[in-house]
Amino acid sequence: MGLLSVFAKFVHLKYKHMNRINEFYLDRGAEPKFEDYVLQRLKEEAFPLEINSYFLSPHNPLAHLPTVTRWIAERYKPALKYVDRTQPKSILEVGCGFGLSTWFMSEVSNNVVGVDISPSAITVAKKLFPDTEYVQSDTARYFDENPDCYFDLIIDCYGATGLETIVKYRKHYGKFIKIGLRPRKSQFTRGQYLAWKYKIPGYHIGFNCTLYDGEKRGISALYPLSYFGWSYFHELRHAVQHKKLYLPF
Repeated sequence: MGLLSVFAKFVHLKYKHMNRINEFYLDRGAEPKFEDYVLQRLKEEAFPLEINSYFLSPHNPLAHLPTVTRWIAERYKPALKYVDRTQPKSILEVGCGFGLSTWFMSEVSNNVVGVDISPSAITVAKKLFPDTEYVQSDTARYFDENPDCYFDLIIDCYGATGLETIVKYRKHYGKFIKIGLRPRKSQFTRGQYLAWKYKIPGYHIGFNCTLYDGEKRGISALYPLSYFGWSYFHELRHAVQHKKLYLPF
């Protein structure tokens, strides 16, 4: 483990209600313990998988077992801290991928659902985390098929969900957290970038994380803490290596 990863864990305070993150990421010996958990789940029953480029994503426990907990816990950090602090009664994760983040959050509520369009991702999620609900669907189809559903919080990490979609489905949620975006110079002028035009309007709780409820605006007092972690320095290194990108802030 590199010095940055050690530092990231040091400043990543433990959670009050989501003990799985503590157990499988923050505690001493957490990564081998999570590997043992995954391997035990795989021994119980074989299941078919489609191996493609998406399957090799860094948030897939089967493709990146030693590092996947860090990838999720650090990128989601502002959102996870918010969930741990507020304990929403119901959560929908749009684009849940292979389900680890949804599983982490399912400790705070009995009504937590992960939705993803990838059949292979949902297959992995259901296999590894059978006590959490996962649905293979895109966002529009899920809401069309569940017209009366309502969640206190929806989370979307690095998905394609834009403000138009967030507003369109406003009746289905109380608050929406949008995580992650890499603005390219070809998309925004420097003035637009400095004015945060690449972010959805709302309450910014981290450099890569915005809370939308239709009304609240501004910057959280905890916002600067998102800079001191693995995710930010990973994005910073990516921006420097790929000169076409703006620095994250």
